[in-house]
Amino acid sequence: MILIFSLFNDSATIDVCKWLSRHKADFLVVENFEDFNSFISQTGNIDKVKTIWYRKLLDVKLSDNELINNFLNAEQAIYLDYLEEKLSSIKSLGAGFSKMDLNKLRVLKLANDCQLNVLDYLITTTKRELVDFLKMHHKVITKPLSNPISYYYKGALKPMYTSLIEDLEKVKATFFPSFFQKYISKKFELRIFYLEGEFFSSVILSQMKEFTIDIRESKNSRIIPFNLPIEIKNKLYYLMSKIGLNTGSIDMIYSDDHMYYFLEINPCGIFDGIANESNFLINKKIAEWLMS
Repeated sequence: MILIFSLFNDSATIDVCKWLSRHKADFLVVENFEDFNSFISQTGNIDKVKTIWYRKLLDVKLSDNELINNFLNAEQAIYLDYLEEKLSSIKSLGAGFSKMDLNKLRVLKLANDCQLNVLDYLITTTKRELVDFLKMHHKVITKPLSNPISYYYKGALKPMYTSLIEDLEKVKATFFPSFFQKYISKKFELRIFYLEGEFFSSVILSQMKEFTIDIRESKNSRIIPFNLPIEIKNKLYYLMSKIGLNTGSIDMIYSDDHMYYFLEINPCGIFDGIANESNFLINKKIAEWLMS
């Protein structure tokens, strides 16, 4: 049996399951703790599992009360750690629940250790240090260290994008620890899906006339296959090995000065776009991996 941890209506999971069904594979998609508890309560079910795909974090219904919500999140973390250990001997795509979110700062350090180009960055709580950093690099962006969110402000939904620091007048003297990074002009952005030593690389070209920092703001992007240089593949392979990941989505940019710069890794990243537009058949290859 193939065990898949995912979320309801995840498009990548649906497409992979179509391939599994075509091959009449025995699989189960677990979307929440209730489903998993029902599965493990039946004696012998775990012994039937041959491969696991850690696609998405299990859904849990949390409270609107902040105190209770924090408690339930802590309970969830301990339970996930227990589940991961219970399933650790089974062949898996993905490195378990614990590596569905990576520490971006640690990944940047490891990328630098692997001799990938990493843009200079700063973590600070003071406007003074930010001003000095801005003087050094002239253009600076900011983005969250954790997963970005969307929130309502004055009745409108506001997505959290990577943004240029432009108006220092609005910046307070001290603030919450924040991430800032040197901005560099790019020719294009690269989205790279990694699967057990194989790289599926695409160029994302914004078709918008207006300038954008974050590619997610582009509503009409063109995606085309790209032949990643072997030396970059080797460095990325080394990086994924050091982190302990056999799959994930990697973001890089190719700059105006003809250099490749590493940005980040998303272990559970969206790959449908590059799979469909570049005809990579990634979903088919994942299904084949799970059945192997």
